[in-house]
Amino acid sequence: MKINAKIKMAFFLVFASLGSPSVSAEDDLPYPPTYFSKFRIDLAVAQDVAENCKGIEIDREVFSQLAEEQMQMLEQDGFTRENWRSEMQDIPVGLRDRPRTEFYMKWGVSKSDAQSYCNAGQMEMLRGSSIGTLLMNTE
Repeated sequence: MKINAKIKMAFFLVFASLGSPSVSAEDDLPYPPTYFSKFRIDLAVAQDVAENCKGIEIDREVFSQLAEEQMQMLEQDGFTRENWRSEMQDIPVGLRDRPRTEFYMKWGVSKSDAQSYCNAGQMEMLRGSSIGTLLMNTE
C-alpha cells in the first residue's frame, strides 16, 4: 500500500514529536490542549501495538482524518499548523507515560510477548476505543 505524502507528513508531525524534548525551554509556552495530548498519547500506544503485532497496523485513512481534525482544533485555539511544536511545551513525561503504562497493565502487555500486543490491539478495536479506532487488522 502506497502512502501519500500528505498522510506521511501528518503522521511524522504528530508522532515524531512524542517523547522529544520541548523545542523551546521557555516556561511561558502553554502546554498542549488536553484533546491534543490525548490524541498523541493514543497514537503512541497504537503505534506500539502496530510495531509489535504482525497482524495489526495503523489505519492510515483514519489517522489522516483524525490528524486533520486535531490540526483544525489547534488552529481554532490559536496555534499554527506549521509551527505548533514550537508554540507549546511537550506533554509532561508523567502525563505522557502514565496512560501508556495503564494500557499495558490493563491488557497484560509484555514487551517480550508480541501476542500480548495483538490481544490488546484486538480488544481495543472491538471496544471501538480511541486507540482501537487508529488500528486495523492486516491478516
